[in-house]
Amino acid sequence: MSVKSELHNSQKQTKSCAPYITWLLTALEGDASSCIAVQDLFPQFSNIYPVKISVTQFDALLKRFYCHVKKVWAAGHTGVRVYRGLKWKAETCATLSRVAEFEWKDISSHLQPLPCMQTSDTITIPSNILCNRNVILKQIVLSSRKWNLQVRGVNVNLQELGIDQTFALNKQCLKLMVNIVQNLLICKGKPATEFPQESQQNTEFINVAGGKSVGEYFIRSSTCHQVLPWITSGVCEKCTAFLTEVQTTNRQRLQEELEEKCRRAKEELEEKCRREKEELEEKCRRAKEELEEKCRREKEEFSRAVLNYFPDSPEEMNLLLESQQSEEVLHAKVPQSRKWDKKIIKICLKLLVENPQSYRKLEESERLVLPSRGILACYRTYMPEEPGINDRRLHCMHQAAINADLEVSGRSGGIIHSEVAIAPGLTMDCRLPGSELVGFVDTGEEGSNFQTVKQGYTSHDLCSHAFQVTFLGYTGFTFPVCFFPTGCITASEHHTVLWNVISKLRDWAFHVDFILHDGSSEAISFTRSCWPEASKKGRHCSTNLTCPSTYIIHSHNFSQNIRKLRDTVLNSGCGHKRTLTKSGLKIVWNHWEAAAKWARDTETKPLLMDAHLKPDKSEKTKTGLAKSVLDRDMLNLMERYQDDLEDGTYLNSTIDFLKQTSKLISVFSEDTGITAVSDYRLRKLRNVLRWFQAWRNEIMSNTSVTEQKRRRMLPVASTLDAVECMLVGFEEICVKHLNQFPGSSIVPSNFSCTVPEAHLCQNETSKRNFTEYCRMVNSAVLDESLTEGRTLGIKRIKNS
Repeated sequence: MSVKSELHNSQKQTKSCAPYITWLLTALEGDASSCIAVQDLFPQFSNIYPVKISVTQFDALLKRFYCHVKKVWAAGHTGVRVYRGLKWKAETCATLSRVAEFEWKDISSHLQPLPCMQTSDTITIPSNILCNRNVILKQIVLSSRKWNLQVRGVNVNLQELGIDQTFALNKQCLKLMVNIVQNLLICKGKPATEFPQESQQNTEFINVAGGKSVGEYFIRSSTCHQVLPWITSGVCEKCTAFLTEVQTTNRQRLQEELEEKCRRAKEELEEKCRREKEELEEKCRRAKEELEEKCRREKEEFSRAVLNYFPDSPEEMNLLLESQQSEEVLHAKVPQSRKWDKKIIKICLKLLVENPQSYRKLEESERLVLPSRGILACYRTYMPEEPGINDRRLHCMHQAAINADLEVSGRSGGIIHSEVAIAPGLTMDCRLPGSELVGFVDTGEEGSNFQTVKQGYTSHDLCSHAFQVTFLGYTGFTFPVCFFPTGCITASEHHTVLWNVISKLRDWAFHVDFILHDGSSEAISFTRSCWPEASKKGRHCSTNLTCPSTYIIHSHNFSQNIRKLRDTVLNSGCGHKRTLTKSGLKIVWNHWEAAAKWARDTETKPLLMDAHLKPDKSEKTKTGLAKSVLDRDMLNLMERYQDDLEDGTYLNSTIDFLKQTSKLISVFSEDTGITAVSDYRLRKLRNVLRWFQAWRNEIMSNTSVTEQKRRRMLPVASTLDAVECMLVGFEEICVKHLNQFPGSSIVPSNFSCTVPEAHLCQNETSKRNFTEYCRMVNSAVLDESLTEGRTLGIKRIKNS
């Protein structure tokens, strides 16, 4: 069989089991005068080589077995390269197996020139590698016409190395086997320096026999192949994988150690930060407490200084001066960031409304830090200024109730109405595209239609009064519902406006149980028109026209009744038509003047001033002055004055009158709620009612004097009716509310709040027209709301 036919048969074998090294050594032989073309040899070898191989790698492999071969250009052939020093063998592997054999006992004679040792069934060939100063041996084990190779006692897989394991006892096969074994390189492993320090236990000291190197420590895998592949990077794949595994494991271990260190460091840092944060918070808390304590002491010292310099100054002045020491005022970076207390806003609003020029001069003087007029304008104009009932104002009221977290009982209450005088006058409103005149009487479409039917023609009269309606909840929630320009509102207009207001409030989930009237004759006429049934007249109740299954309680404003009682006594006595008389004794204003004069002469701090004894028209509208001449302090002063007199019996009726008024003021000034109809304060009010009824019956039953004189011995009948209506109505309100909402309470002081009429054009020297009144409504209402601690505030105002 020729060489080419044998090569063709070998190509049919699978690449994984083809003995390509055996073929390479048996198909070629060295011949200095011969050459083989690269394009003839390399393709044949690459077809049986198990992996892809390059020409350069094949050249290196060829030189390991044929060191004298050179790769040159072929002479006379352009672009053709040849291997010089090689030729094809004439005999094949099968031919070599038929060469004459020798006996095993004669094999030593054929191994004489070779560096090897022979035993009964092994041939030992020493390598040039020393491991721990011992030569690594390659042992060829012969058995049953096959041979194996052992290195370090481990069998080498010759089939994977492309080596045929069959052999014959002839010189050529023996030489071929030894040549292959000699060219196999020993796997030394990977240098120990490439392994982690903790993995360098099983090291081997490797050096080359006869070499210049002093040696180096290596580490091999336990599954090392012992020898290197023909084309290799210097270490077997098992040792390479072992190094990679060790390095990966080491990296994972280092990463875990690093993560553990980072975790501990993070925990330590978090613990340190937590301690530092707690220490810082504790320092800030102590510093804040010290600062608050310092500010409190400074505020107390400043308050004492103010009282020392201004012993008789009003409370409003003291609050204004104390506000200059506030942190929000002193340390504000810009004026817009200052935070003002609601009491200061109330004082400044009052000052701005009553005298804008004085406020401007005080602000420009820079002696006091005050809220700017722009901030106060937010309070004054946060709601629409249009007269009548409008949904925008009711929406603001609904939103204010939501912000105040009002319950159902807080949305129930009553309405207060009052009429104040304004200066007639027309102004042009140019804020809208269609300008219009403002200042005519306008009580709504229904009221205008009634007026036209009554007069028989349509007229436009200038308004001289303003009629305002305010909602008062049981919990103290107060909100202005509407206002109208009027000429002097009539009973029929009361009927139209008030029932429309109650209906609108019901649509917005506000329930009206009572109406507090202002005590005018038209309001009394309206009240009487609402009592068609005699059974309800004594209770001062009427059917609710918006919900006929319920009823409305009619009562009168406490503050206005107190002012009426004061005015009645003020106009009683010498020089007046009326002289109040009780039990045959007079109740005249001279008694108050005499007690005040006695107090000035005998006491260090007089109780009554000129504003109490001789009030002008604007001072008569101030409920505080009226309370001061009818309260318990005045009663005590009158009793001390009576005790100082030799015969003070003529003051008995006056003192008896003061006892009743002081009871009224004390009850309606309490902030403690009434939780039961058996409350002692209701019994006290019933006693006051019986006293006033007994007084009227006493005088009216005296037939010894004329009827005209009898009427002059009593307060005006409308005043007595208003007081009776107030007392009976308040008890009815308590009974209805406590039955409807068990467990709730009614605070009497809520019913003593005044509609802000004292600020609305009551001074003759500063009357304003309706346009100016509209601009002042919000300021006046906010003034009262801020005073009573209601729900209005600048933050909600800006949002609305």
